[in-house]
Amino acid sequence: MNEAIAFNLHAFIVFRSLQNEQELYYRADSDNGDGIAVVAGHKNFPIFAFAEKCWKAKIFIISYPDFAKISTFESKDESIYVGLAFSETEHLIALTGMPKYKLQVWFWRTHDLLVSKETGMFTDKQKITCSNSLPRSEERRVGKE
Repeated sequence: MNEAIAFNLHAFIVFRSLQNEQELYYRADSDNGDGIAVVAGHKNFPIFAFAEKCWKAKIFIISYPDFAKISTFESKDESIYVGLAFSETEHLIALTGMPKYKLQVWFWRTHDLLVSKETGMFTDKQKITCSNSLPRSEERRVGKE
């Protein structure tokens, strides 16, 4: 198993291995973005997702550790992303920022946007997590971390 901790650093995602403390770097090549806004890893599959830091941001699904591009998602509205989380299966949950703060559910294998719904909460201090038990559910937290 190749477990790692990942964090974004402007246009790079740094992966630090939990086994041997080795570091890998992924550079986000984007014509549109100004770096990386958010990043999330999948618990069961060797993939991660990140969103560009810009208006009309795209979300990318990339394999780890070979960094092959699997999917690219483009929302039809002018979205910026402030949160991403994978479910244990094939769903990617995304939280957009200003002005609408929508919760989006993507089926990452087919690139389909299943639902996009305004949250009614107008703050970037939200965090998305997915339940690890059945029935599957999503949770939003508001407030300081």
